[in-house]
Amino acid sequence: MRSKKPETSPKSRNTTQRNIGIPKIIVQSNCIRENQKPESKKIGLIFIVSGPSGSGKTTLIKHLLGKDEYRNNLKKAVTCTTRKPRGKEKNGQDYIFINEREFKNRIKRKEFFEWQRVLGSFYGTPQDEVEKNLLSGSDVILCIDVKGAEFLRGNRKCRFVYIFILPSGKDWRQTLKIRLTKRSSEPQREIEKRLKLAEKEIFRARDYDHVVINKNIEEATDELGSIIACERLKG
Repeated sequence: MRSKKPETSPKSRNTTQRNIGIPKIIVQSNCIRENQKPESKKIGLIFIVSGPSGSGKTTLIKHLLGKDEYRNNLKKAVTCTTRKPRGKEKNGQDYIFINEREFKNRIKRKEFFEWQRVLGSFYGTPQDEVEKNLLSGSDVILCIDVKGAEFLRGNRKCRFVYIFILPSGKDWRQTLKIRLTKRSSEPQREIEKRLKLAEKEIFRARDYDHVVINKNIEEATDELGSIIACERLKG
């Protein structure tokens, strides 16, 4: 009988992603503290939303969180980043904008649930944001890169649901280019870099639990909400 190959450790993956810390509540006995009884409050789900730049994932999440049925029981962990704000983005609401030195200091202090570097800028999910919301009984939604989502698959201590957002139309490249150009926040060379990265990211959509095609913002928001509702019913 052939023996099974040992599962690859997350540390051996060739990626710039690093596991900086798992919330304490998750580490302790598969999402339940050892001194808690099984009937105590269940720890929430973590929904991972990924997609290429211009797919509309951030807008979809904003629309979803604006609905009454999700406003109080689904929380977004605001991402820290070293990139510059775009357009009307607000610090502390859309992102937490910090410099590279501060970001690296937070890495050393193990303050990130996960972090990554994308196209020269750092992005990281604050550990305390995830822990605080899970402890409150809310589900958590994270808007993170494909590499970050891949790395979190190595975490077996709690339940993740992976959702990929695809741009509409057969010519997805043209769709993304139009959306990124309308932002008017980046030079053409940066847009081309994001389009090249999008080719690799879209290829990974098959690894996700659900795929949402963002052709119409309202319909896509409703579909995203339906996915979350169905996953909650699974317990």
